[in-house]
Amino acid sequence: MSATEANLSGIKGMASICGNRVYVYCVLLIWLTLSVSLVMLNKYILSASRFPYPITLAFSHMLAATIATAGVPKSYALWGKFALVAGFFACSLTCALAALIYLPVSTVQMLKLAGPVTSFATGLLLGIEHFSWLYALKISVISIGVGVATYGDASFHWQGVTLQMLSILFDAIRCSRLQQLLHYSTVKLSPVGTLAHIAPCTVLVLSAPMAVLEFPSIKSNMLQPTSCGVAIAVSSVLAILLNLVIFEFISVTSALTANVSAILKDFVIIWLAASASHVQLTYMQLGGYALALAGLAWYQHEKMSSSSAGHQQKPTGSS
Repeated sequence: MSATEANLSGIKGMASICGNRVYVYCVLLIWLTLSVSLVMLNKYILSASRFPYPITLAFSHMLAATIATAGVPKSYALWGKFALVAGFFACSLTCALAALIYLPVSTVQMLKLAGPVTSFATGLLLGIEHFSWLYALKISVISIGVGVATYGDASFHWQGVTLQMLSILFDAIRCSRLQQLLHYSTVKLSPVGTLAHIAPCTVLVLSAPMAVLEFPSIKSNMLQPTSCGVAIAVSSVLAILLNLVIFEFISVTSALTANVSAILKDFVIIWLAASASHVQLTYMQLGGYALALAGLAWYQHEKMSSSSAGHQQKPTGSS
């Protein structure tokens, strides 16, 4: 190979690496925008005076996703593999929505900052993540930042806190199991195909508790159905788009990267929610956020570097 050909090959490799990084960051930005919009809208919908039915709202999200992906080709043999993912997805989504009834958005997002720790521990148990002391140190920095940020929060409601922590646990298991299916098995699906298989299973999981726990109250009370109908429809569309973006982000990175990156999203939501409700954030909380974000930047730098090195060294095969 001549020097010119070698230089051209190097330039193409650099362009490919840069393109991969830009794509990942674009997906992350879209995820952040959709998450902020959806959580604020869901808080509005779940107000006790509007529509305090988290299972039904989760059901409407998944039903809309099922209808939207009805034309996507499906393999019914794969539904059994996605059943466990759908079950944990239903539990995580319902608990997260229910927590919004009891807690302000800012407090919910503070608790979500504990997600990377749960995801790391779950990944170790499932054999997805490999333990290293440096890796543990990075997660510890994030955890300490979370602890400092949440210390002394007067808006804690223990029922809401419990629901949110359960949501974090269920979501960590869901993400890890989904990563196993997308990365390490013979299952090869696009984000749309993944949602097309998971959404109907999630609808089935949610249908029974919705019918037993919430539908009788909805039928008897009928709380402002007209005013909430449009908001629920918009929320369902945003949820479809958000699910697609999350599945895509996990497929191009990992479950742990998704949870750690969520810190940036949660920080933005906390700031917006506090500004909207005129809540003054303390210097201790801001210091905790800064430490958690520093841990995020430290983690992401090495993760993106190793990902780029993997793309550079990956063999292309021969004909």
